[in-house]
Amino acid sequence: MFNYRGVLEDTLFPSFIRSCVPDLNLNALKEDCYLMQQNEPTIQVSNQGGYHSPAYKDNDHGDKYKNIDPLIHIVKGFCQDTLDRYELGIKFSSLYWWVNINKQYQYNFIHTHYRADLIGVFYVDFPENPGDLIVVRKDGSEYSNLYMKNTQLLQLEVKPERGRFYLLPGHLWHYVRNNLGQEDRISIAFNIHTS
Repeated sequence: MFNYRGVLEDTLFPSFIRSCVPDLNLNALKEDCYLMQQNEPTIQVSNQGGYHSPAYKDNDHGDKYKNIDPLIHIVKGFCQDTLDRYELGIKFSSLYWWVNINKQYQYNFIHTHYRADLIGVFYVDFPENPGDLIVVRKDGSEYSNLYMKNTQLLQLEVKPERGRFYLLPGHLWHYVRNNLGQEDRISIAFNIHTS
């Protein structure tokens, strides 16, 4: 038996992931995503294969992709609600969004979203085995023996849910595993800025 007392315990530098299910027409969103793929060139960012559209600021797309506007409106409100919930004392300022379409075996390698305060992803559609979103600790802990036998403390695996929006701090490293299904994985991603 060890003799000690007065144990205190806390967590260090907690981050959050928060999600909601917006009440939206997923088929209409899917149509706009494929319309964007037909009309806009792909951009090479973190995507390994697959389609990555150019980014749009807020609703600055004319009337081309109007089915995405209700999602943008909900994301703005959910972001401000999250900032208020965590009593961060800042306000939503602006967002950029883009579409990702990954076919079978395509994925997104590990990355961050530069200076975005928050990042988000909304899953429009995907097949069975679409590939999880993986959020990774990159604070040097991967070089320590501390977690060598307990690596689940180094990452969080988010199993996507169709029609769900996920929101997390923008500095967190993350990647998306291979789409192992035969249909497309379609998502809309967001960079969110505050002031």
